[in-house]
Amino acid sequence: MKSDGYYVTASAHVFPKVDVIASYDYFNKSKVLDDKQTNYVVGLQYWFYPKCRVQAQYTYCNRHIGENSNLLQAQLQVRF
Repeated sequence: MKSDGYYVTASAHVFPKVDVIASYDYFNKSKVLDDKQTNYVVGLQYWFYPKCRVQAQYTYCNRHIGENSNLLQAQLQVRF
């Protein structure tokens, strides 16, 4: 099975401790079966301390075959 895919991600610093994130990715698991998926992501991250952040993002998943889905994620990252 041959597959292909690509992605692009952008980040913009909008306030002193806040970034906006946007991402697009495409993945075709099998060119033979035409099993494609495209994800659109938008999110925010807040840096509350150097190297520590809270992040939230929304993902819309277009499966091309089958049902599309929505995903809301949040995470806390702390670096020592």
